[in-house]
Amino acid sequence: MRRFVVWAVLLTGCVAPAWGRDRDAVSRLPPLLPEPTELQAEVPRGGPVWITLSAYSLTSPIIRFRIKEKPQGTVGAPELLPDGRARVRYEPPSGNGPGTDSFTYEVQSEAGVSSDAEVHIKLTDVDPQLTAPTELDFGEVLPGQVARRTLDVQNIGGGVAEGGIRVPEGWSVEGDPAYSIPRGGKQTFTILFQPTEQ
Repeated sequence: MRRFVVWAVLLTGCVAPAWGRDRDAVSRLPPLLPEPTELQAEVPRGGPVWITLSAYSLTSPIIRFRIKEKPQGTVGAPELLPDGRARVRYEPPSGNGPGTDSFTYEVQSEAGVSSDAEVHIKLTDVDPQLTAPTELDFGEVLPGQVARRTLDVQNIGGGVAEGGIRVPEGWSVEGDPAYSIPRGGKQTFTILFQPTEQ
């Protein structure tokens, strides 16, 4: 019985110091860096949008977000939100049609600065949509006279509207009848009417 007690004391004495040393080693580990989240975003052409950035940090609150690699379009400075996320104002690059863009960002907490995370952007565009007056009033025109009226053609859709103006016999287009109108653009044509008979 006496030997058993001695062994129990010896085992207890050996284990306790080892456990204490392990606990000290854990407390000496450096704090974990924050981790930004990689994102996928779909952005329509034609104007700026807000993109929300997020990250997580186990050891300390996030202090700031910072843009590292800039996109082809424009991106503003990140604005920190109360919930620890951030938002940036992104505007697609000039051009028309679908495409892609991207930028990277990093996050800083009291533990340090994170690695980069990428935001992948899919650019979308709507189809062109032309609008023009439904009629032009040339009034009363005598044979041999020439009447001119302007015709405004506008693209209220997306992409680039391409084509040409066609007029019936007796009318003509002054200059080049072809058009290539980007989103929100307008092209003006002059239409001539020159009757040869009553």
